[in-house]
Amino acid sequence: MFSLVIVGYLLFYSDWERMLENSKRLLVGIIITLALTAFFLCPALYERKFIHLEYSTMLPEFDFRNTFLFFPNADLTWANPFQAKTLGILQAITILQVAWTLMSLAIVFRNKILYQLLRKELSVSILLSLFCLFLMSRPSTFIWRLIPGLPQIQFSTRWLSICTLLGALIIGVGFESYKHDLGRAGKWLKMGHLSCTFLAALSSVLIIRGGCFLNEEHMRAAEADVYNAPEYNPRSMPNWQQRVIPAKDPEFAIMEGKAHIKIERWASHERNVHVEAEMPTQLRLRLYEYPGWIVTIDEQRAQISTDPATGGIVVNVPQGRHELRARFEKTWWRKAALGLSGFTALGILSFTLKEFLCR
Repeated sequence: MFSLVIVGYLLFYSDWERMLENSKRLLVGIIITLALTAFFLCPALYERKFIHLEYSTMLPEFDFRNTFLFFPNADLTWANPFQAKTLGILQAITILQVAWTLMSLAIVFRNKILYQLLRKELSVSILLSLFCLFLMSRPSTFIWRLIPGLPQIQFSTRWLSICTLLGALIIGVGFESYKHDLGRAGKWLKMGHLSCTFLAALSSVLIIRGGCFLNEEHMRAAEADVYNAPEYNPRSMPNWQQRVIPAKDPEFAIMEGKAHIKIERWASHERNVHVEAEMPTQLRLRLYEYPGWIVTIDEQRAQISTDPATGGIVVNVPQGRHELRARFEKTWWRKAALGLSGFTALGILSFTLKEFLCR
């Protein structure tokens, strides 16, 4: 998403004779950024084939045409009170943010204290902020259809984060103007600016203290069950489209044989159990098969299968006392991505130190 902002900044800010040089710098910066964030991006892209990500564009609430911040689909918001409330809160925040930004611009341009370079920076921020606001409105539908991959972003409200960043730059310069004589009209602008600041702080506190306006029913549901995001479910999960999963299934189940089992540790990335099997036993864990999960019995890697009914990992435990351990380890692509990010970070650090020492 932010790459569009960077390209817009380049086109607006560069002189035509330096466009090629600045484009090369931008390209190098993008490559370095991708390499630095490879530890996250590579697994996210590679592991798409192990989940049902296509589900994220199948439902009406995931269609960008229905989720515009301004002029959303009225039928959808009427049928979904929580989404309607969320959009209402975001609309109020956006209006307050726009008012705060306009007050800042009025103070800044009235005093005429900015030199040409900073004026150009502010102009870029203003234009890009307007572009973000436009992308959150229904008239921008043709742009969403025109740019490949943009519809998969789903929610136009995600542009609000970029709009907020750009607005923060303008508002910060507005605070800087307090150092100068504002005059009579400027003092009224300053009062309006401070009022917006107070309202922004107050609304932030209310949202945080209100738990993002979730009610008691939402809290009880979160404590009792698991709210599931189907698009991220592994393909081994039979009921992957189920959104709310009651937390009633036991941590393990004996499918065949007889054994006494004691849980030693049951964490998100590691599950350890002590098994006393009176005979060869087939054990099912409450754990979906996904690349990276390794199951060992007495430190020896065990063969696993998948229960077709539940999608849980099934392991055969021989007779006797054993320590069974399931842990999530980094796959080869995660290790390679982490290595690339680490190498890039070291390169940036070395270059920075070299430049600092040369001075």
